[in-house]
Amino acid sequence: MEQAERTGDTAKLRDARALLGSAATEVNKVVTEAHEAQQRLVEVSRDQEEDFQRQKDTLANLASLGILAAGFGHETLGSANVVLLNAKQLDRNLRGGMFMVAPDVREAVEQNLIVLAKETRNIKDFAEFTLQTVRRDKRERKAVVLDQIVRDVFGYFQHSLDEKHIRVILDLPDSGTRPILAFEIDWESILLNLITNSIWAMEDTSAAARAIRVSLRESGDLLELRFADSGCGVAAGTEQDIFLPAFSTKRGVDGRVVGTGMGLAIIKSFVEQYKNGTISVIANSDLGGAEFMIRVPIPELASRGNKAGS
Repeated sequence: MEQAERTGDTAKLRDARALLGSAATEVNKVVTEAHEAQQRLVEVSRDQEEDFQRQKDTLANLASLGILAAGFGHETLGSANVVLLNAKQLDRNLRGGMFMVAPDVREAVEQNLIVLAKETRNIKDFAEFTLQTVRRDKRERKAVVLDQIVRDVFGYFQHSLDEKHIRVILDLPDSGTRPILAFEIDWESILLNLITNSIWAMEDTSAAARAIRVSLRESGDLLELRFADSGCGVAAGTEQDIFLPAFSTKRGVDGRVVGTGMGLAIIKSFVEQYKNGTISVIANSDLGGAEFMIRVPIPELASRGNKAGS
């Protein structure tokens, strides 16, 4: 009887040891997997930290460029005005017979003066836009009417767009849109980035087919801005990638990536500052190129005592 009990106890002890050994093995396995997962997490975190630092450095560089652009605007605006005035005076003197030149030479000089005046106006327009964009009041959040900003931005660059044979279609409500709370400088940057991208995208589009269309609509409590062009569109499969920092599909003549790849990422960050603010892209719109759709909420400003532009 005692022998049987001892045999039974030994078996139970053996089973307990086996169970404990199995449990220990399972624990070791879990610990090992947890350690490996932790290592992967550390590696991913390190990669994300490095990516964040690169984005931070890029944004810092862009901020520095903004400061330089403002300085450039101040310096070149005065110079552009002087060049433009002198070009016009030289043209008047030439046409007034002050210079004795042969007819063929006169024609060449007149064409050179036309080009000089035209390009100087481009510099002047950009300098004026840069200076008015960095005004302090445009860096204050306030009630703004977006369709007016659209008109103002395209008004500044209409001359340059005309020269590139780009037809602009502004599909804006006659009665205007309700104001939104915004930084004017953000929306000017959004539009300028989209215009710049469109100009690049239409480089290989025939002059007769070049077009940019901007439409504004209210959809319930959301304001919807659509921006389309007749350019090369967006490559299939990159619809989400194009909003990533440092991602760029632009290539120079040598095949290298050009630009910072930050334009659309900055636009996305501006839009997503709004609750329920979204941006999406259609790779090929009815115009042939890409179409971006931005939606932001329209706040109840009347109940807060705010007025547009105040």
